[in-house]
Amino acid sequence: MNDSRTESAAAARADVSAVAAAEASLLVARARALAREDRPAAASVGEMVDVLEFGLSDETYAFELTHVREVSALVELTPLPGVPRHILGISCVHGGIIAVLDLRKLFGLAERGLHDSRQMIVLQSAGMDFGVLAERIAGVRRLSLASLQPSLPTLNEVRAAYLRGITPDGTVVLSAARLLADPQLVVSQNI
Repeated sequence: MNDSRTESAAAARADVSAVAAAEASLLVARARALAREDRPAAASVGEMVDVLEFGLSDETYAFELTHVREVSALVELTPLPGVPRHILGISCVHGGIIAVLDLRKLFGLAERGLHDSRQMIVLQSAGMDFGVLAERIAGVRRLSLASLQPSLPTLNEVRAAYLRGITPDGTVVLSAARLLADPQLVVSQNI
C-alpha cells in the first residue's frame, strides 16, 4: 500500500513537471515571436521604398506611401469627449468620418499650435483609416531600406514603438501599419 502512494506521488510530480515544461516552452515561443521585427533584419542594398515626409515640432517624419491614402486640408474638426488627448476629434473626408490623431501629443513633442495650412495625412489599411495632423508636408522621397538605422537612444518609448527606422539625415520613418493596427488609437462608437 505504501508503494502505491509513492508511485502516485511520483506520477503526480512527473505530470506537474511536464505541464511546467510545456508552459515554459510556450512562453519562450511567445517571447521569440514578439521580439521579431516586421521587416527583414538585413534589407538588400537595392531595396527601396517611397515615403511621404512631413514636419512636426521642428522634426521630419515619414510614412511609407503604401499606407497613405491622401493628403487633405483639415477643414472642420469636431472634438470628442472622453477620448485620449492625442485624438483631436473627428473630421469629414469625402463624406466619410475619420478620427484625427495628433502625433505631437502622442509622442510628447512641443506644440506650437496649428499652422494656417492645417493639413492631415489620411492613412489607410484594410480595416482602418484615420488622419494624422501635419504642420507641413515636405514631399515624396525614395529611400533605401538598407540605409535606415534601427533606433536612436533619444527616442522615447512611445515613438520607438511605431518606428520603422531613421535615415542618415535624421528623418524618422514611422510604421503606418503599426499605428493603424494599434487598438489604443481606435475611436469606436462605444465611447
